[in-house]
Amino acid sequence: KRNRGELDLHIEKLNVTFKGKSNGEIIQIQLNAAKSYIDQSILSGKREIILVHGVGSGRLKEELHKLLKSYYGIKYEQADSRNYGDGATMVHLKG
Repeated sequence: KRNRGELDLHIEKLNVTFKGKSNGEIIQIQLNAAKSYIDQSILSGKREIILVHGVGSGRLKEELHKLLKSYYGIKYEQADSRNYGDGATMVHLKG
């Protein structure tokens, strides 16, 4: 759908150099990517996006949810587990 976008935040998918970086640095890269994707999606009028963060230790998901809470009027929930398992968050940008 035109009104929906998806971003895979797995570090290998972000086209960045991450060799030799700490987990904290990697999470920061992922959060920066998520933030610019959210901002672009809002500007381009998307209604909802899916952020694929994977399961892992849960740290990225936790930080991502903190980031989402800093936006006014954005709601989010776990994305459809049939498609993503527990590894993705569905973000509603517009009611």
